[in-house]
Amino acid sequence: MASFFGGLASAFGFGPATVMVVGGGGREHAIALKLAESPQVGKVLVAPGNGGTAASGGKLVNLKVNVKDKPAVVAAAKSNRVKLVVVGPEDPLADGLCDDMMAAGVPCFGPSAGAAMLEVSKAFSKDFMARHNLRTARYATFTDADAAKAHIKSIDYRVVVKASGLAAGKGVLLPTNQKQTLAAIDQVMVKKEFGAAGDEVVLEEFLEGQEASLLAFCDGKTVVGMPAAQDHKRALDGDKGLNTGGMGAYAPAPALTPELRADAISMMQKTVTEMANEGNPYKGILYAGLMLTSEGPSLLEYNCRFGDPETQVLLPLLESDLYTIMTKCVQGKLSASDVEWKEGAAATVVAASPGYPLAYPKGHVITGCADAEAAPGVSAVYHAGTKTDAQDVVTSGGRVLTVTGTGVDLKSALDAAYGGLEKIHFEGMHYRKDIGWRALAQLEDESEEASEPKQKRRRTSTPKATKASPKSKVKSPTPKKKPASPKAKASPKRKATPKKATPVKKSPKKKASPALTKSAVKRATAASKAPKDAPKIEVKPASKPKAPKKKAPTKAKAAAKAATKTAAKAKPKTRASSAGTKRKAAADFKSSGNKRRA
Repeated sequence: MASFFGGLASAFGFGPATVMVVGGGGREHAIALKLAESPQVGKVLVAPGNGGTAASGGKLVNLKVNVKDKPAVVAAAKSNRVKLVVVGPEDPLADGLCDDMMAAGVPCFGPSAGAAMLEVSKAFSKDFMARHNLRTARYATFTDADAAKAHIKSIDYRVVVKASGLAAGKGVLLPTNQKQTLAAIDQVMVKKEFGAAGDEVVLEEFLEGQEASLLAFCDGKTVVGMPAAQDHKRALDGDKGLNTGGMGAYAPAPALTPELRADAISMMQKTVTEMANEGNPYKGILYAGLMLTSEGPSLLEYNCRFGDPETQVLLPLLESDLYTIMTKCVQGKLSASDVEWKEGAAATVVAASPGYPLAYPKGHVITGCADAEAAPGVSAVYHAGTKTDAQDVVTSGGRVLTVTGTGVDLKSALDAAYGGLEKIHFEGMHYRKDIGWRALAQLEDESEEASEPKQKRRRTSTPKATKASPKSKVKSPTPKKKPASPKAKASPKRKATPKKATPVKKSPKKKASPALTKSAVKRATAASKAPKDAPKIEVKPASKPKAPKKKAPTKAKAAAKAATKTAAKAKPKTRASSAGTKRKAAADFKSSGNKRRA
């Protein structure tokens, strides 16, 4: 009887919702688990899912359906009375799966085929950015290889060669000289190494800087950003080896400061606004690939869905109900107050098959996942390239799974992720051991710089240090005036690095080398307490003219033969002058330490 009324309630739109997640990777596993946390969700169908979603149990159920067969997917959604469909990969979005779902009366989280053109065609995306004055690199698009090569021979800057179409994240080549660039054009356009994606090519100026990913929920009008994330594309430690889909990620990424993030969000908001104005309202996830340049964040590309492995670090940090957020996006009713985030950080590390990203074996048995999930700080083990085989879960892809750790800070999150990963085993498993290295170095630098003012206050609190360089604090107008200068206000780069700029004001020398090591910082601090002021203030001839006073005692000694009283008065003067000279010399040494050693 209870099941009868439960089914009746579901049929009329009451009771917990059934949700469908389309896809079978680690991203889809993370989305499914997060949706399952909602009390509004009763079942999560993962189509087709993987070994991890099959083994998760609870609300998660794999659904056998060919996701390339749109009518079959729509029919499955309707027959299961699905209240919300969430499309994970880009290919179904490009094929218009969300359009078909909405036409069938099934709410679908994701952009229409028209809006998904921001990812489907890099040429379309770059033209859109240029049309609406969104910061991006110089570029040119070509459908003819000879014309593309002629363009390369006419320019004097390095470029990135991009297949314009969808190439599973692999259609970007980074040649370093003209010869390599011409060969890359042949790879894409002549040899068709990326298939039809290379029918058109984008030649884009190579930009220097750190890359960062910024994702946002969109409802066609409003953009609500997530914490910034960074991933590691190269297969091997030290950012070496071939490009991959991503070997690990972390969030929040300290490289994207609040000022830079606000700048990027404004560009994303303008994108959503202009897409609506052009007749393609954007709903779903907008993913901005950013290069952090000296002029501010520059758009490298747009993706129209959650990133992988960024999703595996962003969703564990989400405090709010994902089902509610996605439903409001579909309805066009999203507000910033709907999205809240947890404090702390998250990091994920990918375990890959031997040989990845090239050819790799399949079918290796995976053990230790349950132990990894039980490890301290581990949020989840997200499966990607896995499947069930009898009673075992085995490898079936290049990126097999990811282990995500959370903690109060990035270091503790990374420790948790690696601690969990060490419990997992399959033949030939490999993973990077330096995920987050760049962010850890930046955070360490910032921590050292933040402690410098306290150290200086302790030094200047002693009477000798204060007297030795009385004007040293006053004599730092240069760093104090810089933020107020017109150039500083006009430069996005200065605004982009407030955390480093603040402590640097008190130490002009360190400004030239922000990446000093801890020992180097200490040496620089001790050696440059008042290096510029000392020659002007303390090391002046004014301290040496006092030396002639020593002649006075000499005359006094001569006079002492005739007058003992005069000599007695002269000797104290001699001692006083000598003592004063010694104190002054000590002060000079303290205020100009390097000069003394030199």
